[in-house]
Amino acid sequence: MKFLKSAVIKKSFKILEIFIISLILINSILWLYIYFNQDMLKLKMLNYANTYQKGKITTEKITLSPLKHFPRISIELVDVFYYESDSLSGQSDAEPICHFDRFYIAFDVLQLFKGNIHLSEVTAEGGDINLRLYSDSSFNLQNAITTPHPDTSFVQNNIS
Repeated sequence: MKFLKSAVIKKSFKILEIFIISLILINSILWLYIYFNQDMLKLKMLNYANTYQKGKITTEKITLSPLKHFPRISIELVDVFYYESDSLSGQSDAEPICHFDRFYIAFDVLQLFKGNIHLSEVTAEGGDINLRLYSDSSFNLQNAITTPHPDTSFVQNNIS
């Protein structure tokens, strides 16, 4: 009977050991991928975000922060600026809508492997938010997050 109990305990520890090693291995592979491709990922992420709204997001650096929102994986954006429009982002005197020292985006790794991006938490540390109210009763943030109107001139010109 003792032999059976010790065999079950050994097998349980072996399964736990394989599980922990697998988690460490998956985390390491993901970290290495992000580390070696961080410039490409930064460009893709910023291009995607800047395509679907009128504002402009810029960041100095993107890194993996695996323990910030454990068990989820977090991406850390360092020195993030958000401008009302793309034309303002290049001006040295332009005031951003917001600036954060660190901005974390947490997502579920299992959903990522299924091809889904499920953001579970967003955290910002250290920064400023500069809301401005215009004479037409709109805010600069409201103007920035508005979806750009699609360019229909191509379709209209080709119909006639």
